[in-house]
Amino acid sequence: MTFKDEKIYSGMKELVKKSLAILDRNGFEYIEDFNIKVDLKNIPPISFLLNDKIRSQISSKIEEIEKTKEFTYTCDLVNKISTFQSDFKWDDLSHFLIVYCNLKKDLEFDEAIFNGLYKRFEEKLYGKNYTMALCPLKKFYLETDELVLDDGIKIRRISQEELSFINKEMAGNTLKKLDDIQFTIEYTYDVNEFRKQQDVDDWDWSAWQNATTTCEKKFIEIVALLRLFKDGDFHNPLENFQVPFWGNVPRGIHYNMCDRRIPEDRNYILKREEAEGFTEFYRKSLRFTDDRRMFIALERFNLAYEKKRCEDNIIDYVIAFEALFGTNEKSRIGMRIELKSGFLVGDSKEEITEIYKFMRGVYDLRSRIVHGDKIKIPMKIGKKDYYSDYQLKPDIIKIFRKIISSYFDEERGRDKKEIFAIIEEKLNKILKSGEYRYKSGEEIIESIFDKNQAFKKSFVRSTRA
Repeated sequence: MTFKDEKIYSGMKELVKKSLAILDRNGFEYIEDFNIKVDLKNIPPISFLLNDKIRSQISSKIEEIEKTKEFTYTCDLVNKISTFQSDFKWDDLSHFLIVYCNLKKDLEFDEAIFNGLYKRFEEKLYGKNYTMALCPLKKFYLETDELVLDDGIKIRRISQEELSFINKEMAGNTLKKLDDIQFTIEYTYDVNEFRKQQDVDDWDWSAWQNATTTCEKKFIEIVALLRLFKDGDFHNPLENFQVPFWGNVPRGIHYNMCDRRIPEDRNYILKREEAEGFTEFYRKSLRFTDDRRMFIALERFNLAYEKKRCEDNIIDYVIAFEALFGTNEKSRIGMRIELKSGFLVGDSKEEITEIYKFMRGVYDLRSRIVHGDKIKIPMKIGKKDYYSDYQLKPDIIKIFRKIISSYFDEERGRDKKEIFAIIEEKLNKILKSGEYRYKSGEEIIESIFDKNQAFKKSFVRSTRA
């Protein structure tokens, strides 16, 4: 392992050795609080390893350690670094020693553990400010310990130490049954990468806000993609919990106030053989990372999953559809959703018509809800009668899943642009002439279908020529 400054590395090493000797001489007692697994390639953020009992023992020896020549020498070296955000102080070494003692479980000096911790310490000295954001998942299970999705993003097993720490910081025991939470989404990033040049005067706050927004969006997208990838149910009781890699108080705690009971047969289990398929599904979604409409659709899909009331679910689902299929032209938005859904997902005229009728029924139901009309049971949606939201919700999710998969399919994506343009042209023409009052949905579908088929034939001929 190479280090930027050999003098600081050597000075810090001697200071830690001296500190361990002082603690040992004063009868330091290691108290095992948690069973911490040590991975020197990826040492956990030290915020999760701060043992209160060890902290109090080390803090009681502050004055004696500060009087050593090793402390004076190391302070002098570190404070000469212009990029260091603040003067080297006891807290930096205090955190270092607390974590070291947690990892080593005795006061002997261990080169490998020291080097792993020093790498984090050096990153802080030279400007990197790593933060780990977690999104714990309730009733979600992987058949492996972790699934790496992207650089800095993974789904992995969460430790009881982490859950206890989160509950302690939140002081509200929001996570309740910790046994129900075995996995979390993890997003690790450097806050400095989110710094905006125009915000130099207040760059730290601006960068943190930017980073918080980014990781929240990532969590929303990944949770929605998991739900769209396969059936099963899970809940994210805590949307975002951020833990600095070095010594600061955690920031960015966001509560999800809607707790849900999930039946055992509805648990979400991502099997080993499904993991690769989901990773590919996630990578396809990256083409839409900056697509605001796609994000709104995924966010509303999540909200519909989390809310209990059927009326809220329907409204959120329709907002998701409007985000995907809407245009600047606001008239007849329902017809745009219905036609575009059908032509995006369906291949035959019959399939398109069936999807069109289903989406028309959903949109009509949404209109009745927002206008305060009474919902009649059974609800006639498409060709089926629905006697409860429990019957209807799976069918809406099914069609939404097909729509998102079609968006992610590059070939269908290319076709989508052409057919959507034909739909907009046809609708605008019908609306201007007032024909929509006399034309049925089936007639409009047939007209668009025939025009699309003619377009495809002419395109094939032009490419051959």
